[in-house]
Amino acid sequence: MQSTIKLIVKIIIIICLIVYLLIIAFNMKIIKSNQLIQFLFVTEKNKFNWIGITSVLAIISLTFTAWDSRRKLKADLISKSRIKWMDNLKGHIGLYCSAQQAKLVTLELIFRYLKDERNENGELNEFGVEQVNINTAKLDKIEYDVSNSIALIKLNLFRYQSTDDEIEREILNSVEAIDKKISNYQDLLTDEKYEKGYEHGMDSEMKDIDKLLHLSANYFKIEWEKAKRGE
Repeated sequence: MQSTIKLIVKIIIIICLIVYLLIIAFNMKIIKSNQLIQFLFVTEKNKFNWIGITSVLAIISLTFTAWDSRRKLKADLISKSRIKWMDNLKGHIGLYCSAQQAKLVTLELIFRYLKDERNENGELNEFGVEQVNINTAKLDKIEYDVSNSIALIKLNLFRYQSTDDEIEREILNSVEAIDKKISNYQDLLTDEKYEKGYEHGMDSEMKDIDKLLHLSANYFKIEWEKAKRGE
């Protein structure tokens, strides 16, 4: 917005200067009263020198063209940089959401095996042990993806500490809130509260993840408009 205003102001100044030069072209009194103008725009025969005004207009045009080219180049660089940053952030948020969804499903499977795969003595049967071990190993890999994606999201939204952008704060708050809720769910496994974990539904967490995806989509729409304007 500010760059657009500056552009408009400069164009108005140039137009005013051109109009002024055209006025003096038809007003010999002004020319005669100003030695510099007379030197530039009056011939030896006391006639108006069109070559002078043409040269001045050409210089003004070249100056404006050079400035506008630099402005467009700067806007293009900013736009490309913002688009690349958006693509990276989309990937981090996408990884975070998919990893958290996978974590929820894996935890639910572990709790189901711990509940259903027991023998008459109440001990976990061979199949149950195998599946719990397999899914526990998966859980370790998923937790790495979750932690890594959280760190990358925070790094890419570093402006959060010094910005008034409400939607960025919402995204980070949502990321942290989802992680906390799912971590509390995982604590039931650590504390061996298998029955409670088995009964725990994951609808609430899944809805929170969907809300984060929707919030992020709105955020990227706003950022895309900025990228198109070269901001």
